Amino acid sequence: MLPGAIWQDIGGRCSPHVNPDARLRREMETSTAQIMRDIRSRARLSDEEFVAQVHLDHGAISVDAERLTFEEVAHIAQGCGYTLTLLKQPNERIQTLADHIRLALTEQDDEQEAFRLVCDFLIATKKADSLKALGMIEDAPTRFDSRWDAMLAAVAEDVSHHQGFTPPIWTTDPTRIAKPWFFLSPYKYQQSYALATSPGPYAARGVFVSRESLESV
Repeated sequence: MLPGAIWQDIGGRCSPHVNPDARLRREMETSTAQIMRDIRSRARLSDEEFVAQVHLDHGAISVDAERLTFEEVAHIAQGCGYTLTLLKQPNERIQTLADHIRLALTEQDDEQEAFRLVCDFLIATKKADSLKALGMIEDAPTRFDSRWDAMLAAVAEDVSHHQGFTPPIWTTDPTRIAKPWFFLSPYKYQQSYALATSPGPYAARGVFVSRESLESV
């Protein structure tokens, strides 16, 4: 099962494509087999032509497709004239968020992307009921960077305050502190503003980011 894919009209034809703007996307929460059938349909290939092109036994699309990796399905899509990429779904647990942040930092060296993931997670928790929100933050995420470890603890406490329940015990760990202090902006005037306006859960851990930034990225 693939996490998801989307199709978007580009240049007058349908193409599978990822767009981070939820207002512009139509998510396909579906099986790999369904994605394969969608590729065949959009490529206007008969079952026989498609099976020959992707080297699957006839009638095996629904069976063998589930064994394919995403890279293999993407290669098949490319052979049919399309680009297929994974659609990032809202992070359902704070460990998943931590994993995605670590990837953004190590593979892209992109702190802004990492922070956008934090904001997406906060939005998802606000849309969740209190029980689901608690499930999203109750387990301590693996530590990987003191600044982002502190950020995640602050996020969990922030979510707890918003939902009206006691923060998970792991958020009280006194070592989840950013040293040195963590400012997302390199500009002094923005750092001064963040220092003055950072919400309590963040400031208490040496993470300085304005509430406006948390809600507007």
